[in-house]
Amino acid sequence: MDPQDAGSREPVPSRATMAMRVSAQAFADEESLARIDALIEEQPDDVKLLFARACCQEDLARYEAAKRSYADVLKRDPVNFGALTNLGSLLHMHGQRVVARALYTKAVVEHPDEPMGYVNLGNALFEDGENAAAESMYLAGLRVRGDYSNLHFALSQFYRYTGNDDSALKHHQLAFVKPLVRVAPYFGQGDIVARSGAPVINHPDAVLASSRASVTQRLATIPGVITPRTIALPRSAVTVEELTKRGFRFPLLLRSPGHHTGNHFAWVHTPLALDAVRETLPGIELLAIEYLDGRGADEMYRKYRVLFIGGKLYPLHLAI
Repeated sequence: MDPQDAGSREPVPSRATMAMRVSAQAFADEESLARIDALIEEQPDDVKLLFARACCQEDLARYEAAKRSYADVLKRDPVNFGALTNLGSLLHMHGQRVVARALYTKAVVEHPDEPMGYVNLGNALFEDGENAAAESMYLAGLRVRGDYSNLHFALSQFYRYTGNDDSALKHHQLAFVKPLVRVAPYFGQGDIVARSGAPVINHPDAVLASSRASVTQRLATIPGVITPRTIALPRSAVTVEELTKRGFRFPLLLRSPGHHTGNHFAWVHTPLALDAVRETLPGIELLAIEYLDGRGADEMYRKYRVLFIGGKLYPLHLAI
């Protein structure tokens, strides 16, 4: 490791795309980097160790050192998928788009069975305004692996931008068949909010208190506000007897916590249907939700979403 890199952390540049990278392990720390460096002293040409060092440096936001380390990997293994991908992403987010695109292209050519490569190259083409080529790249990736969530998400963004709303919705739904989670490394020793200089809109303590059940309980205390009674129950307690004891009547709603966009959310019309509906929902805990008939005179339901930021209201959407 270069002395000038020790203990330093470079500012993160704005990332125009959701560029993807390959990780060698869980996000690394200083001790991990020191152990890797010691091993490289003994095995200076070990490509796996060199790649692990580059990933570790990137995790620690030592981007220039990481670029050099990925280049060291490519000197020894010119078609290394991880190094091609990660170096391409680093160069892309630092504005070196031409070289980044060349690396993404080589990653796809040399590793046609890796769906991640199609995402990054498609994103680069899309950003450069080559829409037809970008769409072809995303679709080629799906022919390699049809259930790759990140390709479906990229296509949903692409079609939304190009005005194809039906295709955007289709691929958005396919992207979230399984939870799609992106994790970034955290720098620091203490509480996240205390260590950050960024303005805090929602403190973590407030977020943790914003479950569906707790929110409905708090809103129910406001005069004039009607909220559906909502309680979280172990799956084994979601029975007609237990729900009746807790004051629920049919029809009612069941929902698996942690899911959105209507996934794992069911209508239970009668007590006889409860057992069958319950078994279609995942999770060891379920939300029982009172059904409130909010239909208008035209028999349509309307769902409004509004963001509250700094005491101001920002309308987000209306679903009918």
